Amino acid sequence: MDEEIGRLRGGMSKGFVRDIVVSGVLPWIAVFVLQHYGVALVPALAIATVFPVADGIFSLVRYRRLDAIGIVNLSFLLGSIAITFWSGDVHVSLLKGAVLTAAFSLVCLGSLLAPKPLMFFLGRQLSTRGDAALVAEWNERWQYARFRRTMRLITAAWGVGYLLEVVARVAVAYSFPPLVAMGLAPVITYGVLAILIAWTIAYSSAMRRKYAAYPAA
Repeated sequence: MDEEIGRLRGGMSKGFVRDIVVSGVLPWIAVFVLQHYGVALVPALAIATVFPVADGIFSLVRYRRLDAIGIVNLSFLLGSIAITFWSGDVHVSLLKGAVLTAAFSLVCLGSLLAPKPLMFFLGRQLSTRGDAALVAEWNERWQYARFRRTMRLITAAWGVGYLLEVVARVAVAYSFPPLVAMGLAPVITYGVLAILIAWTIAYSSAMRRKYAAYPAA
């Protein structure tokens, strides 16, 4: 089980710093430089989106596979560029990430009404890495009430956590100057993500220790 927690930790935290740089630091620098040379704010924000867009395309080409989440994210980024130019509203660009976060939050909370919650499937992907034996072992755990409660609680925590992030992102976008809001956005996003990851790992470890006497569960 310790090895499984390690795989979960590695899967969740992989590329964390890289994402911050590509989606937060580089776009902010780009907007700052473009404005310094006279580019209007709305076009500058749209142009700065080239960094996460290029990163998404690079990932698709590098791994040579169609990842649903990656495709949705890339499509939304491209769409946000078009909408930003069309509407001229700076908030469209500032809140583009919050829309996807809101959608993920609603999917998490909505999946609690399904036979199996979303985190059952995401946890299986991160913990098993596609290993057939580990996948079968993970699936067998669903018969235990303790495991079902754990998966539902983790799913609910991520859904509520991301919903609170959306509220914070909207409040910041409409309360601060655009460049300040843009700088705070990744702090909020990755701060919430770090908290959720840390809590998930700590809670999973606590459940492992609590039920150590029941290996099958």
